[in-house]
Amino acid sequence: MNRLLRHLCLATSCCALLLTLSCKKAPSAGEAFITLQSGQTIPLADIEINFYDAGFSSSFASFKTSLVSETRKDFIDKLTEEISKSKEELKDIKDSSSSLEERIKEQTLRDIGNERQQLQETTDSLRKQLLQTDPLINELNAKLADHLNVERGIASKIDQIQGNAHKTGVVLVSKINQTIVSEEIANPKLVPDLTKPAQIEPRSLAGMVCSYSKIPSGLRGVSAWIITGQSGYESIYGDHRFIVSRFANPINGKLDQCVTAENLSPTLNSSGIAPEIRRVFELLQVMDKEIAALNKQSQTNENLFDENLQIWANAKGITTDSIEKQLSKRSDLEANISENQGALLTLREDSEASQQRILAAVQESREDLSNTITQLQKRISEYEDRISRVSASRDASELDEQGLKILEGKIQSFLKSEKMNSTRTGSDGKFAVPPKARYVSALVRRELQKEELFWLIKIDLEDIGVKVMNSNLTGQSEGYSVLAAMETKIE
Repeated sequence: MNRLLRHLCLATSCCALLLTLSCKKAPSAGEAFITLQSGQTIPLADIEINFYDAGFSSSFASFKTSLVSETRKDFIDKLTEEISKSKEELKDIKDSSSSLEERIKEQTLRDIGNERQQLQETTDSLRKQLLQTDPLINELNAKLADHLNVERGIASKIDQIQGNAHKTGVVLVSKINQTIVSEEIANPKLVPDLTKPAQIEPRSLAGMVCSYSKIPSGLRGVSAWIITGQSGYESIYGDHRFIVSRFANPINGKLDQCVTAENLSPTLNSSGIAPEIRRVFELLQVMDKEIAALNKQSQTNENLFDENLQIWANAKGITTDSIEKQLSKRSDLEANISENQGALLTLREDSEASQQRILAAVQESREDLSNTITQLQKRISEYEDRISRVSASRDASELDEQGLKILEGKIQSFLKSEKMNSTRTGSDGKFAVPPKARYVSALVRRELQKEELFWLIKIDLEDIGVKVMNSNLTGQSEGYSVLAAMETKIE
């Protein structure tokens, strides 16, 4: 009887012990912090702490058993879907390629038509602005037409004299060069750097005039700027082996070459060409005087034009400056209209420029199409290769970033579904722990340090508090630190 009582008492004591262990509470408080290499401790403020009950261990073990295989399947299914989409896109592109050239041609012609329409509208607007200046121009031309006609006549005469002088100069230079060669006259030849040779005493030779014309100011803003001449003896005369001097061209300021008396050998005084040289020199001097007289007439005509323009402007109550501004604006309008008209010709559908543009657009589209097809084929091949490698593996080693995202998402979804509740830490990193909590998880992203910290730890019921800290980290990386849960053993 006493032995039976002793066994009953022992049995009762064991049950009481088991009941005591199963009802033991978790520590009531916890703290989350990390310790830097410097030894400084930083609290993990305002982070989420998740709690799990005692059944989490078996649930997590079961979850991990099928996790990788399910992830591989989901990953393969996703790649298969991408392959299907890519093949469909590839088929659509190939089906439409037959009509590509016609579609690109139609689109390019529409673009050209739109550009032509916009340019035509701009040109029409410029013409309307030009019409607004017509009354001024018409009245100005009627009032000052005589001056313009005089100026045109002077310019025509000067052009005629210059043309004759040029022809005379061409013939003379050719004969001088022939004489230098045929009579074996010593004369310096043109040197590569155009450096002027030592001057030869001209003796009785008159100086040959290089530039026999001037540049008058012209009629400001009304008639064309009149250039009355250019250098008389440039290298354009043909054989210029003995054209050795340089001078500043009054038209463009550049250094030109011309024949001058100081560069001709004194021997030419007794050569067969000497009389003709003297005759041409005298003729050129006469021509130069004629042009000087015409330039003087032009200046006189210009002065009278200025006076009459001022009288007319005074009568109209406007200034000559405002007239010049309007004429300048009209000139700009005419230039823009002319430029647009040229562009409109190139924008005709049958123009060479439009046809070249169409061909270029078609060629570019063909190249783009070829590149797109190549990229799609490459993508399909890569997807198929990845499926092959993932199918052959038995773990997560062959998963790429896309597969790892799927795996991470599954783990996070599981942790979220299994938690009994959660809380957030205070500014000091401390948090309250539910009595029935047996496991804790936390995920911290430190943006500046570009790292993730993950904890999945078992609560020590014998400890005075739960600590989330460096020493019990489950995973630490730049990303996917949650995947460390796969290697974590939870009892």
